[in-house]
Amino acid sequence: MTPPRAALAAAAVCSALLLSSCSAAAGDDDDFLDQGPRRMAKTAFEDMRETTSMRIQGSQEHDELGFTRMDISLDEEQCTARLMTEDGDIRVVKTTEGAWFQADDRFVRMHTDASDAVVSRLSGSWLAVDKRRDDAILEMCDLDSFLGGFRLKKKDTYDTIQVGEREDVGGTDAIALRGRDGEERVTVWVAVEAPHRVLKMALTDDTGLPDELFFGSFGDPVDPRRPDPKDVLKVPRS
Repeated sequence: MTPPRAALAAAAVCSALLLSSCSAAAGDDDDFLDQGPRRMAKTAFEDMRETTSMRIQGSQEHDELGFTRMDISLDEEQCTARLMTEDGDIRVVKTTEGAWFQADDRFVRMHTDASDAVVSRLSGSWLAVDKRRDDAILEMCDLDSFLGGFRLKKKDTYDTIQVGEREDVGGTDAIALRGRDGEERVTVWVAVEAPHRVLKMALTDDTGLPDELFFGSFGDPVDPRRPDPKDVLKVPRS
């Protein structure tokens, strides 16, 4: 069971850094809960891959960035994102016209050897995303790439996926499903009522700072504002 996690924060490193009407599964709530763990997970992942927009909020421990909080809204073409890392903050905007990122003073100082004068120019300025070099930023804003991770593997069986308790997640009745993402045990909370979207994902045995993501604002429009051209810094790139 491999929902995507680690790729979300990777865009911060590169920069130095789900949903309209889903098809509802047939049957009522009891039919869904009676399917068994693997079928429940399969149904939830299928519903997730049908989405056209979503919001992702949460936090992760990242090997290079440390503890990172994030708030990302994206659809099939556009995206707004904020990553709050131990090294500073990153903002990303993607529209149909292009993509831009902005880093604060602390992040710039931590990830460049620039002089104070250059740091002053870079900090808070918007920089255009180079499609050839900043692909991790674009991947973070790629809805299809993100949703593509919601798939079961052959080794995900009725024996390896366990059903947990019913809980309230953001005001929605959800059922917990526990499986593995590589060597880590992961729990996803799935809406009991159709469409059975994944509402939350977290490490099952998290002993550090919270490593958890929440999914919501399904179907809401994503309407990012392109940075004012006067705020976009033109930096020559070799």
